[in-house]
Amino acid sequence: MSKVEQNAFSKRHKKYYIVKFEYGSGFGWEKSGIKQVVKDTIRIVKNNQVESLFILGGFIMKCCEPQKSNCCSTNCGCDCQMDLTEKKRVVVDFLYLDLNACTRCCGTEDVLEEAVSDIAKVLEPTGTEVLVNKIHIDNEETAIRYRFKSSPTIRINGKDIQPEIKESLCESCGDLCGSETDCRVWVYKGKEYNVPPKAMIIDAVLKEIYGNERLEDTRQNEEKYELPDNLKEFFESMRRQEVVDR
Repeated sequence: MSKVEQNAFSKRHKKYYIVKFEYGSGFGWEKSGIKQVVKDTIRIVKNNQVESLFILGGFIMKCCEPQKSNCCSTNCGCDCQMDLTEKKRVVVDFLYLDLNACTRCCGTEDVLEEAVSDIAKVLEPTGTEVLVNKIHIDNEETAIRYRFKSSPTIRINGKDIQPEIKESLCESCGDLCGSETDCRVWVYKGKEYNVPPKAMIIDAVLKEIYGNERLEDTRQNEEKYELPDNLKEFFESMRRQEVVDR
């Protein structure tokens, strides 16, 4: 916000004392002893309720009575609580069989956390936040509920970042359950990895948000889900292992 815009804003809203203008990182203000700082916004608080919202000098407000032509002006006195515009969200689901013994699941978790941390810093100024859900697939019922096909799996807004399943023998999961188990192999730029490269995850997130071609959404045309034999054997072996360990 330029000095001219700041002065115009202050003159227009004399009853609010603007404490600080800082473009890109946040505005601060004070009224009736209430101080708040919100990124790229100025919120006017009255009786502990948001009365008005300013975004980079522009006024945005939602009111419980929008049909009143004289309601929700800059000096609105309707005392209704405003619904703040929600941030854009990217939801990342991380689905896995084991985070104690499986080197592929553990390695994927570490890389995913690094990738999300890096990309969150880039997306924050745009008002986009990345939410991560970690989902432990510990039985057949959970696998069926999430239509789980291979471990580990990363989905962005519900879409697998690698729709084509490729697997290989996972020794750590075999040691865990006492039976041969295959886990996912990640393919990125023509090379295969047991743990996805950080760049692969970042590329997938950016493609989903900004790419002309978003991640392939296979959910619409997906056939009836059947639990893969590999996972059936894993869960059955885990149950047998639990009996032996008792």
